[in-house]
Amino acid sequence: MNYYIKWKHRLLTKLPLLALLSSLSTVFLFGNERGRFYRPGHHDYVSSEHLANAVNLSSKHDLLVFTRQIALDDGAFWYDPYNRFPPGGYFLIKLATLPFEGLSTQIFVARVLMLLLFVGTGVIAFWLLCRLFYNQWIALAATLLSLSSYYFLYYNDMISNEVAIDLFFVVTVSHSIALFLQESRFQQLVIKSCLSLLFGWHVYGLLIVFITLGMAREAFHGFKNSKDIGCQNANFTRLLTRVRGVAARVVTSRYMAMAAITVAWGTLVLIYNFVREYSALNSTVSTPLTSLPSFQSMLGRIGLDTSLHSDKDLEMTMLPTFMRQQLGRIGVLSTPFSFGKILLRFGHEVQLWAFSLYTGIVVAVCMVGAVLVRHKMLITTLIFSGFGWALPMRYNAHAHDYEAIFYFGIPLIFFVICGRAYERLLPKHIWLLVIVALATFAISAFQMSQIGYDTEDSEYHEAIITDFDVIRRVTFGENVIVPSLNKYSPLIDFTGVRHGLDYYLHGSGIILQDDPFIEEVRLPRYIIRRTKLDNVSGLLTPQNRLVFLYDLTASQ
Repeated sequence: MNYYIKWKHRLLTKLPLLALLSSLSTVFLFGNERGRFYRPGHHDYVSSEHLANAVNLSSKHDLLVFTRQIALDDGAFWYDPYNRFPPGGYFLIKLATLPFEGLSTQIFVARVLMLLLFVGTGVIAFWLLCRLFYNQWIALAATLLSLSSYYFLYYNDMISNEVAIDLFFVVTVSHSIALFLQESRFQQLVIKSCLSLLFGWHVYGLLIVFITLGMAREAFHGFKNSKDIGCQNANFTRLLTRVRGVAARVVTSRYMAMAAITVAWGTLVLIYNFVREYSALNSTVSTPLTSLPSFQSMLGRIGLDTSLHSDKDLEMTMLPTFMRQQLGRIGVLSTPFSFGKILLRFGHEVQLWAFSLYTGIVVAVCMVGAVLVRHKMLITTLIFSGFGWALPMRYNAHAHDYEAIFYFGIPLIFFVICGRAYERLLPKHIWLLVIVALATFAISAFQMSQIGYDTEDSEYHEAIITDFDVIRRVTFGENVIVPSLNKYSPLIDFTGVRHGLDYYLHGSGIILQDDPFIEEVRLPRYIIRRTKLDNVSGLLTPQNRLVFLYDLTASQ
């Protein structure tokens, strides 16, 4: 009998987690086109680019992260490196896709990996909220309502180490911060923070806020404890004594140690990226450190080099404009997608008024929570961690709406505080809140699965994958001339979705039709065309439907 009671108690305590897993798992049921690129905007452009980086990663190229390569006459390769992010995420995607050859299968596996990380993020966020308020049912409802928004559901399967992978580790470090504040698990926090920095830089946004708050708290305690020391001395001596007490408390604190360790470790990861890129590029053309693409990208992202930004971009990075944009994104992030769809049925003025009011309520509730609710330091860290990243990186964040997911702490705190208020008003009807949260997530996930997908698009994307599977096998290891939408990267556009030829032709040398900067290139043998040419010899893919490969030597 005692065993039965104990088993029943364990089952009931695990029931909220099981309900969470069941609900989050519905994301695997939707999105039948996960083996293709089918969603417009950043979603599939970024997916194809990052997937190319991952599949190109190999010891043959000294583990360099790059999007495309071109074979030169002397047997060397010219690379287009992409070392903006730590390499860990690319290794993870590479390991997942390594056993598979087909393009469609690799895309599908990579998307499923992103969804698994999305589910893992939800579970860790749930554990985090349980540590804040201890009621698992409220934590369940708050987690599901937070993850029901447009940004989470639209980008949850975007193949990128700066979204699903990076978010998973940032939330993991958030949970470790809770363990540190509640149980003093400092070593665990350091280890997880350093591990996270192998997969993405966004954890710095969280650590900047956390370490700053921690040092401020240590400074306050140092001032408080030293205020009575030397009280009989002159004012200057008394002030100097207090300053020394504050400095000693801050410098010897674990927050200072945390800052030193994570900055040093991140610097080593950055040096590794630069060394790999410098070595690869200097094997063909002498390239100084300050001319490395990743170095230039770093300067542009933090605003030290604005030459690559348009006047419109610079206008968007002005703080008043930028903050209005970010508040709008926070409002969208805190709105379950199914509720947002209802709001779209009203006129523009009603939408704007209701959305502005709702965003204001979200911000106000979070601010009240940071002041009045216990665990103030943890809650404040979660609320402001997104700004810890977005403000220093606003020259990049303003143009990428998916960066909004790193404000994840705001909807979590907002919904959990609302859940606590609901519990006090209707303590016997928590089940109703849970049912609403479960239904909201499922409906939102289903509605989101319909975006960017219809029958015609499906046929196009299936044809593209099939065509490039054939083309890649023929051109592997050889240079091929490809069409491009612009002079910066090889892209192809079908039905409004930009596809990166970097991924479709990985393993081949990719030459843009207007490449002005490549000399001593091995004579390309192949060319890709969007249309089939009549009465022209050299067609190697007569069965293709949308993309055709020609042998240039046969055409001459």
